[in-house]
Parts: sequence; C-alpha cells; structure tokens
Amino acid sequence: MLGSAYYMAPEVIRKHYDNLCDVWSAGVIIYILLCGVPPFWDETEEGVYEQVLIGDLDLESEPWPRISESVKDLIKGMLVRDVSKRMTAHEVIAMSLSEEEIAGLKEMFKMMDIDGSNQITLEELKIGLEKADIDNDDGSGYITTEELHQACEKFGLGDVPLDEVMDEIDKDNDGKIDYSEFVDMMEESHFGKNIKPGC
Repeated sequence: MLGSAYYMAPEVIRKHYDNLCDVWSAGVIIYILLCGVPPFWDETEEGVYEQVLIGDLDLESEPWPRISESVKDLIKGMLVRDVSKRMTAHEVIAMSLSEEEIAGLKEMFKMMDIDGSNQITLEELKIGLEKADIDNDDGSGYITTEELHQACEKFGLGDVPLDEVMDEIDKDNDGKIDYSEFVDMMEESHFGKNIKPGC
C-alpha cells in the first residue's frame, strides 16, 4: 500500500486497485479543502482504514449546509466505495469545468509532459509548477489566504474554512503556501508516481 491512510481508496487498502483510486484521493482532498478535516478519521491508522472501508460520509455537519449541492454531488460521486459506480476522472472534469477550461487543462498537461510519455511524473509536475509560477503576472512564488478565498468564490465553493486549510499545509506558519509546501502536500497525498491525462 502507498500513501497516507486518510487519502487511500478502499480498494488500495484491499490491495487490488487501478487509476480510479486517484479519483477517490482527489475527492478526499476536495473534502478537506472544504471543511478542514478528512472525510474518514480515527485516532489510529487501523481505525482510519476501517472508517475508509465502512464509515459514513458526513455531508450534513457544518460547513456542509452552506456548500452547494453540485459540490456535494461531486464529492459523493468521487467517494463511492463501489469502483464500478465511482466517477471517472473524465466525468469529474466534465462536471466541473467548461469546454474552454478543459482545453486549457489539456494544453497545461502537454506543457508539463516534458518527455511526451502521455504521463506526468512528480518531477515533471514540479518543473511545470515552477514554470507556471515564473510565467504568472505576479510571480510571487506562494499562495496567500486571499488568493484561496478568490479561487473559492470563483468556483462557487461557499464559505470554506481556509484558516484550517492553511494551518494544515502552511508548515512554517508564515500565512502563505510556498512551492515546497505545495510539493510536500502532493507527495504526502496518495497519487502514486504518475499523473495520467485522464486526471
């Protein structure tokens, strides 16, 4: 098994999985970004595994009543234990993005796929993120709470507990997420070694 227990799909715990486990992990990350806690939690690693396998998904407690139904539907579609009923990466993107945004993501993927292998390695992702920051208008090299607020408002995510999100990712407590902190978060999450173009 690879990755942190919180992000593992049930089929990863059972040691028989394919790339749909990444959809589960992405759903966990979205859940955490919205409410500040993992969807399946316990005080021990074994307890987390048990919760992932049989625990209830809470979309009723705060802040969920204030979050849009479409976002909750997205999370429910991604965190389905039955792999045959789980959303695919293509369905997740199609549900969330316009055609123009999808085209932009495809171009970004091509730009990051340095060796043309049709897969992005973690190293290629790091290089691509560095390049994207250099090409950005402000090029500050970090993400602030205000920028997270703006992104959440843009995508209609409602009132997200960003202070808790920042506390989780901002390891040096400077109020910003820098490149190394972002990479640490990616490496700690369960996304395997490669990101494929379906994601």
